[in-house]
Amino acid sequence: MNKFKRVSLEEAQKHYYLKPEGIPCNIANAYTLTPVSDQDGWEEVHYWIKKTSFNAKLAIDEGYIYILENKNQPGICKIGYTDRTPQDRVKEINSATGVIVPWYVSNAFPCKSPLVIERLVHNELSDYWLNKEGFAVTLPLAERTVLSVIAENNAGIA
Repeated sequence: MNKFKRVSLEEAQKHYYLKPEGIPCNIANAYTLTPVSDQDGWEEVHYWIKKTSFNAKLAIDEGYIYILENKNQPGICKIGYTDRTPQDRVKEINSATGVIVPWYVSNAFPCKSPLVIERLVHNELSDYWLNKEGFAVTLPLAERTVLSVIAENNAGIA
């Protein structure tokens, strides 16, 4: 069960903001309240999910959905899964023959059933598919899609 708590705006910087455009907030584990100046007594609620160390030890059937970028391929994200750390996976990818400019980890999200979640994310982004794990998407779109799929499938890890 996720521990849901109010955090300060300073503490919120250690979290990812769950923008309201379609990301279900059931994966949030924190929230902030901001007074609304023109509406006496009302506050805006913003939902957040804690950033996770990519080195966290995960249980069996848990892993990461990673998003990689390459400075020579702007507008393209490589989205995949690993049951190791994203850093280990990107080293493996970059050691392959033909990789001239290395990929780097832009973001990664721990989840349950990462292979299933990866397939669902790829399905959601099928209109942007280039090849294998490559998609012509911006990083924010890739992040929103991954977070949404994890939330919709109750695959989040606290």
